[in-house]
Amino acid sequence: MAKQKIDPQNVDKLIQLVGGKENISAVTHCITRLRFVLNDESKADKAAIDELSMVKATISTGGSSR
Repeated sequence: MAKQKIDPQNVDKLIQLVGGKENISAVTHCITRLRFVLNDESKADKAAIDELSMVKATISTGGSSR
């Protein structure tokens, strides 16, 4: 399977859609996911995040978003 290239503009858009850099408390990753801990989850536009081509789904549990 070929690696999918990530468009830096999509990364910038994702940061904007989670409420900006100042709303990100922590980010971790595994091979298939990014995990965000947000200061204020209400600032994240989950519907718009799901529209990004590199996003398969958003999941929020216990203050952590994936």
